[in-house]
Amino acid sequence: NLTSLRQLEISNCGKLKYLPTGLQIQVSLEQLRIENCPKLETVPNVDNLTSLRHLKIQKCDGLTSLLSKLPSCTSLELLSIESCNNLISVAEDVSNLSSLSSLSIKDCGKLKYFPRGLHCLTRLKELEIGGFCKELDSLPEEIKYLHSVTSLSIQSFNGMEALPEWFGNLTSLTSLHIDSCENLTHLPTIKAMQHLTKFQTLWIVRCPRVKEGCIEDSGSEWHKISHIPYIR
Repeated sequence: NLTSLRQLEISNCGKLKYLPTGLQIQVSLEQLRIENCPKLETVPNVDNLTSLRHLKIQKCDGLTSLLSKLPSCTSLELLSIESCNNLISVAEDVSNLSSLSSLSIKDCGKLKYFPRGLHCLTRLKELEIGGFCKELDSLPEEIKYLHSVTSLSIQSFNGMEALPEWFGNLTSLTSLHIDSCENLTHLPTIKAMQHLTKFQTLWIVRCPRVKEGCIEDSGSEWHKISHIPYIR
């Protein structure tokens, strides 16, 4: 009966297994955060929460699936799912999340399925993905349609040896963070990189092969990135 509740945070509850079923009828709820509840087995459907803007679920190792339906969450601006080590599937389809501007799905080592419908997220600005099971060791190709993305972070795609040529389609990209892609050796061609006219910042962390190629003046990939103002 908490019909005016706008923000709810549930965190650090080591024995919590279930959330109240009434959570799904809190129509005024704008922010929901569930963090560090390792025995939590399920999260009620939030598909009726039409006012929900921010949803964060982190460090809940008891969860194996999440958010199978999100048809009515048209107000959702931020969705973050991180460090849920037993999660196998999440949000089958995100195409209805028309207001989403920030999406983070990472450090879920058993995740076997990535949501469909990325190409419909026309307002998406920030995307962080990575740290999935070995079956998901390449970037979802739908990313190439995200012309609005300004910040992209990719992590632990160890099967990827080169960034795809379609990176040149991300014409709004200003910042790229690449972390723990151990076999990454090549960036897209210089032609693709030159399409990224707004590119300002490149971070390469724990990627030994491509790091060597990006050594200033002498690296094999340096000519592709030498025009970027900030490289770390």
